[in-house]
Amino acid sequence: MRWVPAPPRPDLRELPIEGQLVIYDPVARVTHLLNESAAAIWTAWRDAPSDADALTAHLASSHGVPEERVRLDVRRAMSRFEELGLLGEPPSTRFRPPQWGDAVDVEPKLLATELTSTIPAGRYRALDYPFEVRATEPSLAEAVRELLGGLAEPPQSGGNDGGAHARPRRYDLVGDGEQILVLVDGTVVRTATTPAMALTFLSWHIHRQALRHSDRLVRLHASAIRVGDLVVALPAPPESGKSTLVAGLVRSGYRYVTDEAVAFDPVTREVLPLPLPITLDEGSWELFPELDDNPSADTSSMVVAPQLLRAEAVGRSTPAQLGACVFHRFRPGATTTLRRAAAPEALVLLLENAFGLDDAGDVAFEAMTDVAREVPCWTLEHGGLDAAIDAIGEVVAGVTREQG
Repeated sequence: MRWVPAPPRPDLRELPIEGQLVIYDPVARVTHLLNESAAAIWTAWRDAPSDADALTAHLASSHGVPEERVRLDVRRAMSRFEELGLLGEPPSTRFRPPQWGDAVDVEPKLLATELTSTIPAGRYRALDYPFEVRATEPSLAEAVRELLGGLAEPPQSGGNDGGAHARPRRYDLVGDGEQILVLVDGTVVRTATTPAMALTFLSWHIHRQALRHSDRLVRLHASAIRVGDLVVALPAPPESGKSTLVAGLVRSGYRYVTDEAVAFDPVTREVLPLPLPITLDEGSWELFPELDDNPSADTSSMVVAPQLLRAEAVGRSTPAQLGACVFHRFRPGATTTLRRAAAPEALVLLLENAFGLDDAGDVAFEAMTDVAREVPCWTLEHGGLDAAIDAIGEVVAGVTREQG
């Protein structure tokens, strides 16, 4: 009996790169890299599926190889495709895994009965998300200005093309006895017992909304620094030391771009700055003793204005070209290993660290493929902050020479 596997799933995204094939599964939100042999088998089966024996004969004839040598490769590859769920009908999207940036509000929304008169703390824009903040206490308003200063819009600014005419969302920080209420357009979304908790939530909410409102941009889960007219992106999965690394780099003298999301235009490859405060988890605090007196240190997550690490940390908030990517991970006790990533590996890592691929169109996937081909990419594993900073310094020096 002839073995007839199902045809490839029609919903998969195929991205050829340097003779290999990257396949993105939009349901499982996972990426697969097929080597040259597996890519040839996949493509032949996709274009003219009949049965495995006919596929073997076709490949043997087209490549001038005996069928016996091809048959085992075909069987192994097709079995692996089936195991990965890449063949047949697309599965239901009902049980998709959660995606970064999709978290829900941590408090139930309750309509505010009265809104106390508040003090303007400024108008801002995070990517394509315009908003304003007001507070009942002058000290709260000043703390907001310090944390969000890099996002401030100049008077009469029209913003960028992505949302220039959108109505600004309004945040209010309202002191209510022993707690602070955080309101969004008049609705309570969080109650905090300290100013630090209120500011931490405010930063988190703005970041989440910025990602949701900026789907014209390619967005990576990454921190970033600026070197001259170039941005060095530092993509990493959650809990990989991303915020600790960028805080250390800023303290070392690099200009701050973002802590949580690198967003770039898919056509121009310009990175739009998103200088929200850096959020440091408690395990990193001992690395930054100069922040001991920071008022936000009474929470498990400390939001830090980059200016507290270095006065001139936030430069001019203008777009800059994406000049390099360093995919990094902290592992206690690890030997520092920095190596250049080939384009296929870089594309896989870009996809694995991207936001919003569910609704992304061809232009976003094409942009990430171009970045993998044309932008220098490295992988970095390290066991400590100082070693990581030294490794990033090597990357910066190399990029500077190449651009020289």
